[in-house]
Amino acid sequence: MKPFFGYNETLEEESSDEELSFADEALVDIDVTAVELPYVGVEWIPPTFNDVKRLFSQAGLVYSDRRQSMLPGTLENLLFLQKNRALWNEATVDCAAAKNPKK
Repeated sequence: MKPFFGYNETLEEESSDEELSFADEALVDIDVTAVELPYVGVEWIPPTFNDVKRLFSQAGLVYSDRRQSMLPGTLENLLFLQKNRALWNEATVDCAAAKNPKK
C-alpha cells in the first residue's frame, strides 16, 4: 500500500547531486498540489467520535437510577428513535400501534 504516492517523488526531483542535510530537507518547499493523490474527500469524513460520545451521553441520561429494570432492547429502541427523530412522527406511531396491538 502506498499511502502518499507521488509525495516523495517531488522531493527527489528537487534535490540536486549534492546531499542535503536533514534540516535542509525539512525546509525544502514541496509542491504537493501539483501531485494528484488517489484519495478523494478526506475532509468529507464526518466526525463520528462526537456522534458516538453524544449517543452514550444520551444513553446515560435515559438509563438512570429509576430505569434500571429497563431491558436492553427497550433502551436500544428508545435511543434509535431519539437519534432518528426526523424519520418518524405521530402518524407513523399510530400506524405501527394499529398494526401491532398489545395483547
